[in-house]
This record gives sequence, C-alpha cells and structure tokens, in this order.
Amino acid sequence: MWQVVKSLRPHPLSVGQARNFCTRRLSSVLDDRPDLPDVVADAATIASELVTNALTAGSSAIELALALRSDAVYLEVADDASGTVRLAHPEPTDPKGRGLLVVAALSREWGVSSSDKTKHVWAEISLVASGQAAQRANGSADGVG
Repeated sequence: MWQVVKSLRPHPLSVGQARNFCTRRLSSVLDDRPDLPDVVADAATIASELVTNALTAGSSAIELALALRSDAVYLEVADDASGTVRLAHPEPTDPKGRGLLVVAALSREWGVSSSDKTKHVWAEISLVASGQAAQRANGSADGVG
C-alpha cells in the first residue's frame, strides 16, 4: 500500500502546503486514472479544511498522511490540540463552522479517533472504477447516453 506523511508547522501557510502536498503526491500516483482531477481536488480541499481545523484548535504539531487503498484515497490529519471534533450546524450568517460539512460532502466516510494526546481526523475518497469515470466524463452517470 502506498502511503506518505508530511509534518506541518502550526502556521497559516501550512494550509496551502497541505493542499500542494496532496495535489503533487496524488497526481503522481494516480496519473493514469480518468477520475484524477476530481479525486485530487477533493483530497486537497479536505486536507485544507482539516489542517485549518487543527490550526484553529491551537495545535502545536500537525501531521498529514495520505494512503492509497484498493478503492479509495485515505487522508488523515493528526494533531495535539485539546477538544472534541463535531459536525457543526452553522446558521447562514455564521462566518465559520462549515469545514466538516465540506469534508462530509466530499468523502464517502470520515471520522475521528484519538490515542494518547493526539486526535486523528480522517476521510476516505472513493476511487471510481474506470468505466464509471469515463461515463462521468462524458456526462452520463447511468451509462445510458
């Protein structure tokens, strides 16, 4: 199984570094897949949301891991910030609180686990079978036209 890990400093620039890391690494390992643009964009967005959450929570250490599974890309952000991770339900006028909603919308599954003083927020992004990706690219998800 392919896996890469990047340590990030607790600094706002780490959000862009996380996006770039996902884009570069996934583009190189998934370069022959027709669903590459969607998977890479979703992973980069999820990574930036999770790293932003870690920064906002006051983390002093952040680690981003990417792994390729048979049918998914697995992404995990580990941090040492205290507190719990919960899905928020912001009002339309609230200036924040939508990050995990974005993660939930872009991933097939996501969750949180913890060990010692580290929490791990993870997400899985489905890899579309080659035939399905070609249908999606042609504008037909049901294969009829």
